[in-house]
Amino acid sequence: MPTEQISESTTVQEHINELNIFSAVRSGDLERVRYLVEVRATPVHQFDDWDASPLYYASFCGHEEIIRYLFTQGARCEQRTFDGERCLYAALNDTVQRLLQSEGFKHAGARGHDLFLDFIQKLFNDVDSFPDIIISLPDGPISVHRFLLRARLPKLGRQLVGGWQEKQASALPDGHVSDAEVLLTLLRWCYTGRLAIHTHLVPVCVAACRALAEEALGKALQLASEGEGAGQGLVAVEAPRERDHIFGCHRSVMCARSEYFATMLQGGFAEGRQQGDQIAVSLDDVDPALMAIALRWAYTDKVNSDAEPSTLLQTMQLGDRLMMEGLKQRCALLLNPYVTQESALPLLQEALAMDAPRLVEACLRCLALHLLQLIEDERLSALITASAETVAARQETDSVPLVDDLRFWVDKLHPSASDDEEEIDEEGNLICRAVAFEHLSEREQKLLVLEDLLNKLDIEA
Repeated sequence: MPTEQISESTTVQEHINELNIFSAVRSGDLERVRYLVEVRATPVHQFDDWDASPLYYASFCGHEEIIRYLFTQGARCEQRTFDGERCLYAALNDTVQRLLQSEGFKHAGARGHDLFLDFIQKLFNDVDSFPDIIISLPDGPISVHRFLLRARLPKLGRQLVGGWQEKQASALPDGHVSDAEVLLTLLRWCYTGRLAIHTHLVPVCVAACRALAEEALGKALQLASEGEGAGQGLVAVEAPRERDHIFGCHRSVMCARSEYFATMLQGGFAEGRQQGDQIAVSLDDVDPALMAIALRWAYTDKVNSDAEPSTLLQTMQLGDRLMMEGLKQRCALLLNPYVTQESALPLLQEALAMDAPRLVEACLRCLALHLLQLIEDERLSALITASAETVAARQETDSVPLVDDLRFWVDKLHPSASDDEEEIDEEGNLICRAVAFEHLSEREQKLLVLEDLLNKLDIEA
């Protein structure tokens, strides 16, 4: 609105409201909404202090024309998301609900709807989602999850379970905001991938990002605050999404070769992904190169035997995730030649976790061969302990599967002495004599160090 049209009695706050898309939507002023969006480049997908979007207010007030206009400008109302369901719940009447469902929800799939992101968003401040950290803030406690903080903001996660554990955020005087508001903004970013903050708080938030070693996030926020339309009182940054790689496949092949795809492409799971006569399945965190290897196997039953060991291992992990049993076992077989003294333990960990028996066998054989060199490796102790824990209601005399397998391979690699070489007393008992370790056979040395390790772990087997 031109300055000369503002009367002398108009307050500064009233002028600000005229340039605020939230107040424009609430009042039902479509022309002012158009002006803000098309002339002043105000984003339609933003949130105010109550985490409400313009579309939410349009739904709440029942302004159908504004709802339709916001959809044409990129507003989102997606099913099974917090924002989408909130708009639907707040709808003034049935007519508005039907409008949201017909114009908003039907486009969700085409916009790359991410069910996993929905799941993460719903965890935020949900006391029923088993949070393991409670943060006390001036406006009330916030429930968060350690695993997510350590993944999204590692330094913040460490501070929340370390030095800040007994501290509470408090408000600064004179209307200023404290670190509490910035902290809440960063916590919301962890769960939503969206960082929205008032422009006057941008320097504080950028400094916080630098202190938390999140330089990229701080730079993105700084750039957003300097861009067009950033003077509207709110700056928003969303987590980037990589460009999609689309593979065309046949349902008959994928269902037959993968239990995962058989589940995703049939029945109720497929209904929400139907796009025309096709069904879209999104795998956001899968390397396209690995997916190409998996699809080549699905169609040809072949895996390149010249692939790097790291590629074979990653493909094996993908096969385990997608329930492609044949692909997993083929990669395990191709990894056998790469089992060495250095790789035996890490590969054994992977093979046991993914139930790849042929790779397990190769690793155990190599481990038995180099047992004297690997006996003090902490990974071996961890594997033996984990193996003992797999025996339900284990008694002291029960065997440990991994230990039994190691003893088997030691015996197979180093056959024991024949009975006629053993000393027997007159009563038929075996005579045991003290012999220095270096004079023992390799088989005896390996069995002895294995027994010593079991004693250290307090495991009888």
